[in-house]
Amino acid sequence: MLNKACTTTDIDLIFAKVKDKAARKITFSQFKDALKLCAEKRKEEYSALEASVLAAGGPVFSGTKAEANKFHDDKSLYTGVYA
Repeated sequence: MLNKACTTTDIDLIFAKVKDKAARKITFSQFKDALKLCAEKRKEEYSALEASVLAAGGPVFSGTKAEANKFHDDKSLYTGVYA
């Protein structure tokens, strides 16, 4: 979506233009309208931009895994009221 013709500021302005007044999210039809505006800004065909968005796939969720902590994981080490 981003290039020299369409910056993050432009994306923010397009988002503000297509969303409802008090909303924090946009609907699918508003997203399609935003894609059309992005395509105009990038001087690109809507179908080409749509294809690149579809080719990117869905969201990628990644997180961290907590390391083992003997004082938390080993119940034999609990003291006081927690024992």
